[in-house]
Amino acid sequence: MGWLVLAGHAITTRPRSDVEARFPLFGCTLVTSGRGRYRDAHHDVALGPGDLVLVVPGHPHNYGAGPGGWEERFLAFDGPMFRLAATNGLLDIRNPVRSLGDSDRWAARFDHFRRRPAPVTPAERDAEAAMILALLAEMLDNAEASRSESAANWLDRSRDALAGNLGDRLDLTEVATATGMPYETWRRQFKKMVGVPPARYRLDRRLTTAADQLLTTSSSIRSIAAGLGFTDERHLAVHFKESFGCTPAAFRRRGTRTAGSARGHHSGVT
Repeated sequence: MGWLVLAGHAITTRPRSDVEARFPLFGCTLVTSGRGRYRDAHHDVALGPGDLVLVVPGHPHNYGAGPGGWEERFLAFDGPMFRLAATNGLLDIRNPVRSLGDSDRWAARFDHFRRRPAPVTPAERDAEAAMILALLAEMLDNAEASRSESAANWLDRSRDALAGNLGDRLDLTEVATATGMPYETWRRQFKKMVGVPPARYRLDRRLTTAADQLLTTSSSIRSIAAGLGFTDERHLAVHFKESFGCTPAAFRRRGTRTAGSARGHHSGVT
């Protein structure tokens, strides 16, 4: 019904190549430390500790460690049991990367197959294959539960990322990857929920912060622009005027006059 071909533990210091591979067996790899990447015709996914990569026979793909290397556990297996599981959707290559979370817990489960005595009889081989299939089902169930929990707060995490470190350059594709969504899906869903695309949301946070600093600090417009990641004062002024209807300097003057008027009115009443 099925058999384990290879169970291993590897520490890789050499970055992955860009050569596309077609593995003749079923396989799964658990990343236990370090970073890397998985790519195929439909996916481009960053990999890190706790991520599980599924492979099915003949599927063109490429994955491996990043420049800093990684540590992995892996299993390679084959047989009618696993082909039936793939046909029924358990080993679904449409979703080749799953996040399991606790890499230490799952690494111990992989190591069990490395350390146990090799089966001798066909019945023992089938029993071992059944254990592998049970492990796969458990891992994929765990990944689905983690995905559902992650999906529930993806919008809050996206907002936090977009509103943080406003002076730094932010790679929006990395924010999307952190939510588990392809970039275009994430961008569309964010716009649907918030009303503006992610890039505009972040720009609005930068402009709102600039407005607050203009009114509450004595910092120069140049330093405010630089601190919020604008190229220069003119760059800030163009976007600021689009949003607030006036230049930063005019906004500051208007705010100063309003504050002075309010103080004067308060003194008269008293």
